[in-house]
This record gives sequence, structure tokens and C-alpha cells, in this order.
Amino acid sequence: MSYCLNPSCQKPENPPQTKLCLACGTALLLKDRYRASRFLDSGGMSRAYLAVDEDTPSRQLCVIKQFFPAPHVATNPKSFSKSLELFQREAKQLDKLGRESQNIPKLLAFLEQDQKMYLVQEYIDGQNLLKEMSANGPYSETHIRQFLQKILPILQFIHDQNIVHRDIKPENVMHRQNGQLVLIDFGLSKQLTDNVSVRGTTGGTMGYAPPEQIRSGQAFPATDLFALGATCIHLLTGVTPDNLYDFQQNRWIWRDLLAKSQRYVSDNLAEIFDKMLEARVEKRYQSAHAVIEDLANPLTRSMQAERKKRLLLAGVTVPLFTILGTALIFMDRIKCSMGIETSFCLVDRGPRKINGIEYFPFAPAADAQGKSAEFNMAILTEEFRWHPGSSTEVSLIDAKPKPLRDLKTFLENKGIVKIMENPNQIIAIGTSSCEGSQQEEESRAMERAKTIQQDLGRTIFAVKDYPILNLGQYRKDTCSRSAKDNAFQRSVILMGIRRESKGVVLNQALYNRLKGISKDFKLEDYSLGGSENFKLWTSDPPLSITDNMETKTAAQSKN
Repeated sequence: MSYCLNPSCQKPENPPQTKLCLACGTALLLKDRYRASRFLDSGGMSRAYLAVDEDTPSRQLCVIKQFFPAPHVATNPKSFSKSLELFQREAKQLDKLGRESQNIPKLLAFLEQDQKMYLVQEYIDGQNLLKEMSANGPYSETHIRQFLQKILPILQFIHDQNIVHRDIKPENVMHRQNGQLVLIDFGLSKQLTDNVSVRGTTGGTMGYAPPEQIRSGQAFPATDLFALGATCIHLLTGVTPDNLYDFQQNRWIWRDLLAKSQRYVSDNLAEIFDKMLEARVEKRYQSAHAVIEDLANPLTRSMQAERKKRLLLAGVTVPLFTILGTALIFMDRIKCSMGIETSFCLVDRGPRKINGIEYFPFAPAADAQGKSAEFNMAILTEEFRWHPGSSTEVSLIDAKPKPLRDLKTFLENKGIVKIMENPNQIIAIGTSSCEGSQQEEESRAMERAKTIQQDLGRTIFAVKDYPILNLGQYRKDTCSRSAKDNAFQRSVILMGIRRESKGVVLNQALYNRLKGISKDFKLEDYSLGGSENFKLWTSDPPLSITDNMETKTAAQSKN
């Protein structure tokens, strides 16, 4: 179908190859090349059409944006002139940014025809984040982190070009079919001079735009970061940000809303949002890069301040300060054992309980060459165990068996996502007890690990590359113990890896980390837990990471 670009046309639909509109006589080809096929949407100053480029063999899809300001703007000369300036600026920004980044739509043409202005841009085959959320529900913390890891480098790129978008919101961020993120609609974008904002046109979307933009039209890189923070809490709660601020209490209430549905986020992410959503510009993050750094740091700002204070105390030689420092650490140990988050918990090697989950915090372990990696581990000891004889179902205590994938919400509510916060890799540990011969149990243990890898690793943590550790059969199980006593070897175990040294032999480092980690957990008690059988599998048929890394190291040394 050919669609007429005349906004006043009463019958805009025309047969496919028609050159002039049958109803009003308007030319249907823009620049004798671009043919609109259907109306997409309209905004405050433009109308958008899906179109095809008839100069390309494949009749490539594109989008035509027609400058068409609202009536109250069109009849006001000053407002009309400013709207036209913004439309021309959008074309200029797309022309500059789209050529340098695949995360910005490319400008294909900018022209005037029949006394109307048009820009033609690349068509993005995908959905915006608002439509995705409407279809799939609010984001989890993991999905928010993945989104931030994609969008922040894009914002840093446009800010490096001295451009501020000024309209970041879920509708203006799209996913291509291949998962790539694209930032669209630069109609309100502003060019900065030496990164210093000047007063200009007010605008933006209520709830997303910060005070300086709404009140005076000022814009800084921090302006976009406020809007990004508002976008995140919208995606996280499913509620628009203008309904997430309590003006009587003068505070954001998104945490309260999450708590009502028993959903929580880590302190690290919450503090990042707090700083992004500061009303005063100078208190906000000043660059996207600074947000990226805080996302990668598991210590919240309050924890960092507490650790600095403790290091200062430790460096003072006066006995009184030494006593005070020791007392603080002792108090932190007590808090940590009670499940209260402190900076001590992140460096303590001992286990602690969080919501019924036995957790071993991140701690470094070295291989035979002294190269190290940091590991943590979460064992769902008291919550659920493998259903006997099954590699795909687990049983909550005193409950019917369920597929492991159905426990995603349960794991998030219990804080597993927070516990395993931001690891580079996840190891799925397969464990079995006495449910058959040793060979059968070793095979079942591997299948259970694969289930963890498929249904938990990829679903919740979205980690693409991580190995399996198969411990095999629990040799000391007499098959007469209670489910609680059996829970350790029956349970689902997750382990995270981060901060690896280049060339580290992971199975050696992991063996050293797990050996003696708990008096109730001894690797030698499992058929594949001894040092001679201890391996990490990365593929099927299994491939030892040790062999793989040694091969890579040898190849690098030759080069």
C-alpha cells in the first residue's frame, strides 16, 4: 500500500505503485525514492510513517518523519520557529551520531517537499522498552543491570560529542531483534558548548525530566542520568515515575512499592538510583562512566565510607583507636552472622545465613602458579532439595516437586540475586546422594548441574559463559538420613567467579577455595571431589578448563 503524506487527505490509502494520491493528488514518492506504506505515530511536532526505499533492490524499510507541529504551535510564529529549529537539530544530530554508532538510527535523507520538511531515518526492527515491559512484566534487578550496562556506554558516547538527549524514557529506547539497544528520538536534544549548559527551551517528559530542565530548560549530562534513573524505577516497578514521588514526604517511594510485593534490590543498585535521582545537579553523577564504575563495585558508597573509616582507625597507633577499631570489626562480625549487611561480610571467608541460605562470601583463592580468582557460593540448604531420582525437579521443604525454572520468583524474593550480585561467571555444582549406582549418580549429578545452568544461570543471571562442576555421588550417605541431613548434597548450589588473574587455572583455584570451606563439606566425601577427579566442564563432551587454559597459555607463550 502507498500512504499519502498529506495530513489533510481524507483517503490516504492508495494502491502500491500509485504515483499520485487518488484522493488529493499529492505525490506519493518522497524525493522520487521513499514511499510511505502506513502511518506509525504522531508527536508534539512530527508525524511518523513506515516507508520503503525504492532505490534499493530489497526495498529497504525506513521511517519518514514529517515536520507537523501541533495547531497551537503552528499558529504561534515564535513557537513554530523554535519547533522547526528542534526538527532541524534532530536531523543534524542523527547525521552526526548515526554514522558513528550502531546504537543511534542513521539519517538517510533530510529534505523539503510540497512546502513541508522531512527527515528519513533507519527503521529499527524491534520494540521499545515500554511495550516490552507491558508484554513481559516489570524488570528484575538482573535485567535492570543488563539494561544499564548497555545504555550507559551509549549515553557516554553522545555526551562525549557534547550532546544531551533530554528525553530518555522507555518509549525512546528500543531493542533490535538481535538484542542490540538503540536510542531514538533526538527531537529535544541539545548541543552543549564546552560541556557547559545554557538556558534554552523547556521540555521533556514529566516524571523523567529533572527540575533544571522543566524549570529553566537547562541541560547537562547529569540531566540524562536523572531521566535514566527515572526510566529504571519505571521498568522495575511498572509504575510511571511521576507516581513514584511523594511530594508531602519529599522523597521517592519506589522502594516502598517494591516491598509491598516482597521485591527488593541490592543496596548497591538502590544507592546508585538515589544518586541518579538527586534533585540538585551537583549531587548527581556527572558522567555515565561514573555510574558504570559504581555498578561494577559491589561495595555501596556507605560501605566504602565505613571501610575507609576502619582503615584510618587501623593506621592510628594510639591504643585507644586500636581498641575502637577492633570493637567496630567485632560488632561487624556479629551483624554479619545475623545476616545484616556490612562491609566486613564482603571480605569474611566464613559462612553466614541470609534468609535460610548458607552463603560463603567472595574470597580469593590461588592456583599452583599463585594466580588467583575470587569465588563465592550460595547453598539453598534449608529451602529445597532435588526431588529423588529427578534431574529437573526440586522440592520445597514440605511441598510438592516443582520444575526448577518455576522457582525464579522464589529465588529473587529470597535474595539469591542480591547474594550472587554481579559475578563474571556462574558455576553450577551438580550434587547427588544415594539414589543408584555410583555411575548413575555421577551422571545424574551432571544433569542436575546442567539444569541449574540452563534454568537458573541463563534465566536469572544471564551469564553466557560459565562452567559446570560435577561432584558426583556422596560416598558417606547411608540412605537412612533425614531430608534435612541430606540437604547439603541434594541442594542446588550456585558459585560466582570474579576478578580472575589472566591465565588462572580455575579448577585448581576453586579446589583450594572449597577445600575445608566448611566442617560439614569435604570434597573427598564425593566421588568426583578428589583432586585427581576435580574438573570444571565447559562443553559436551566435557572439556577441562585446566586443559583449555593451559593450551591457551602455551599458545600465547609461543606467540
